[in-house]
Amino acid sequence: RQQAVVLLGLMQDARAMPDIISCLNDWVVEVRLAAQHSLAGLLINQHAQSMTSCLPELYQLLDCGRDDHLASVNRVVGFLLQPENQQHIISAISDKRPKVARLALQLVIDHHLLSTGEIIALALNHNDVMVRFTAVRLFLTEAKSVSQQQLLIVLHDSFAPIRLVAIEYLNQHS
Repeated sequence: RQQAVVLLGLMQDARAMPDIISCLNDWVVEVRLAAQHSLAGLLINQHAQSMTSCLPELYQLLDCGRDDHLASVNRVVGFLLQPENQQHIISAISDKRPKVARLALQLVIDHHLLSTGEIIALALNHNDVMVRFTAVRLFLTEAKSVSQQQLLIVLHDSFAPIRLVAIEYLNQHS
């Protein structure tokens, strides 16, 4: 398995990333080390979009106990936060897979990659209620001014907790 992970890394194929990421938590230490080395070799700009798609698998490592995966997660996130790769995180907010969109949104928020208005514009059209809810909560707590049109969109959302946040906003600012 160790040799297979090394060869996956040498192939420089982005399709191998999920497998390499899962090997970061292998029960054999040598396989984990080979996976760390292979993953580091895949951190090139051409693979940034594919790496963004693997955010759920990457963050899942933080719940695994065979090794401390924080350094690997931080290395990949740091790579994705480089200016030339940030667009991939931003576009992942619109990803159809909710876990990818949620993690991308949280990275955008935490690292101030977009303004609050830009975040709400991207996230309000997402099918996942948690993406919309996170963006609306941020928007209504941090926006300096909320237009009537924006507030109407939020008040007409199909998810009741989003409407409740908007109603609370109206009560506090009336």
